[in-house]
Amino acid sequence: MKKLLIASLFALSATTVFAHEFKKDGLLIGHPWARPSLGEVKVGAAYLSISNNGPSDDRLIGAKATVSEAVEIHAHIMNSDVMQMRRVDGVAAPSGATVKFEPGGLHVMLIGLKEKLVEGASFPMTLVFEKAGEIPVEVKIEKRAEPTSGGHHNH
Repeated sequence: MKKLLIASLFALSATTVFAHEFKKDGLLIGHPWARPSLGEVKVGAAYLSISNNGPSDDRLIGAKATVSEAVEIHAHIMNSDVMQMRRVDGVAAPSGATVKFEPGGLHVMLIGLKEKLVEGASFPMTLVFEKAGEIPVEVKIEKRAEPTSGGHHNH
């Protein structure tokens, strides 16, 4: 019985530690995270999901974070068989859909990091939407495996 209780507590704590989400006006921001900094690199990227459970479409138009000098929304675009990263003015969040920001795809670029992103720590970031306005989130810094498809790119 004691082992079952310990296993249950561990399972419960694992879900609360690793899963976190933020809600506003029908938008659900799922598990914002970033990888730890590598060496002296002064850029990073944040990833998350946006689920729009509201009755109308919205659009992510920006983000703010004090951890870096600038924050931009980026997408990876194939250009003549070369994957390139490009800044985009916004990302649609259609009603009833989920948009994923993940390695090798959409991401929030952190430019001019003021401090290293250290595994286990977190930092505040604010997402800015056309209709819902500002949604503050907490970005967890964690190591994750590299994606299995696609190649590496330089920021």
